[in-house]
Amino acid sequence: MIKGLYGKDLARIITSEEFLRRLSISSRVTARKQKETAFAVFFDIYKGKFQVSDHETGGYTSMKTRDTSVGIETPAHMIGLLDHHFHTEFNGPVIPSNCDLEGLTGVIEHGKRKEDPNLKQLYCRNFGYGNTKIRYIRCIGKVRRNGDVEILFLQGRSYTPFPIGLIDIINEDFGRLFLNPAIAETEYLIENSGIKTDEIAAILNKYINAAVVNVRGKYLKSKSEMKAFRKEKLDCVEKTLERFGYDIKLEDFIYFNSDRSART
Repeated sequence: MIKGLYGKDLARIITSEEFLRRLSISSRVTARKQKETAFAVFFDIYKGKFQVSDHETGGYTSMKTRDTSVGIETPAHMIGLLDHHFHTEFNGPVIPSNCDLEGLTGVIEHGKRKEDPNLKQLYCRNFGYGNTKIRYIRCIGKVRRNGDVEILFLQGRSYTPFPIGLIDIINEDFGRLFLNPAIAETEYLIENSGIKTDEIAAILNKYINAAVVNVRGKYLKSKSEMKAFRKEKLDCVEKTLERFGYDIKLEDFIYFNSDRSART
């Protein structure tokens, strides 16, 4: 059974061929169709290994569409550990929307998450277990016109629910950075601001864990280039994501199927 998710585990996931292949495919879909795409990483409790999901396609400004309210559903025998979704703009910093930050509320303690009123805004659902506590990771990416990808990693700093009121404080800080109090709703200003994603991460790091990982487009073009990315960047990614590591607390472990009925 998985005991925790640590920096070395995250680095191996992010630099794996499976993750990079999904990043490559979904980035091309977002760039071509100008629609958000999302995928997730699970831990398969039967096979004892990590698994990267297929991607889902949403709308221009959200994974929510007329046909679906969320993106990825976690199978009953898996633990959802992180999700990644692309924003559609080519330019400007990666900046989380309110919905992206709200996604860090119920996902911290999954035993409570099934009743989370923000469930429809989240990219993963039905995490497949009851009171197991994790510190969920949300990844937000932007694909640039040259094919490079910039990923902003987000995570709460405890196993307790992320306080909703903190989102207003974060947005006030963003407003001061952009000299516009409504910056979170103004895509044009974000794209043309000249502000870097590292500056966004610096603000977020006052309240939650935030880090930036860059993947050059050349590393997403072939299997050999993906292997080269792991060889060249594994240690760097591990160092960047080291503080995102944590112990998984397997309290009152219960499996749930998709209709929420418990099974042993």
